[in-house]
Amino acid sequence: MPTIGPANLNERRAAGALIYAGYDLLEALVALRGLPDSVTAIIGNYRGGNSPTRETEDTSTALLRYPAGGSAIIRVTWDLPPTSARLVHFSATHRVELTADEVILADVAGNTQDRQPLGGDYLAGELSRFVELVRNRARDRALLPLERHLAVSALLETIYLAARTGHPESPAKLYEAQRWPGPRS
Repeated sequence: MPTIGPANLNERRAAGALIYAGYDLLEALVALRGLPDSVTAIIGNYRGGNSPTRETEDTSTALLRYPAGGSAIIRVTWDLPPTSARLVHFSATHRVELTADEVILADVAGNTQDRQPLGGDYLAGELSRFVELVRNRARDRALLPLERHLAVSALLETIYLAARTGHPESPAKLYEAQRWPGPRS
């Protein structure tokens, strides 16, 4: 088991697990909830034994806080069995967990109330409805994919910055510093 210490925690290593394994989850998060007010994160490179060290992170965990007390946690790993990518939304009464395989609705105690697989006919039906929705709104919202990518990029940079500084950071500050117009809801 590799040792986890200051030398391999919170190093900014873009283009690792977070971007490749977690981008879709971050995009879903931005589409559903917009950008958070603050982000606290930790990333790490945990190669052990004779494995060569990568210049990218192997694991990333971020706590995102939203206005009015909402929060979400995203955790992404690769090459560290069991590999995973999951996003968990929290409210005062429920929790929604999204993975590549399913969506789970649970109460705050963790008791599952509903579980929907994201495969087979269910996924095909959802994708068909999504394509129809996109086609219907494409003319009015032609810039939405670019704006969403910019928002996800800002969120990624904020996660990396928060991991490096060890303090909560805000994506709004990046928009302000770059003089970008704020994302539309």
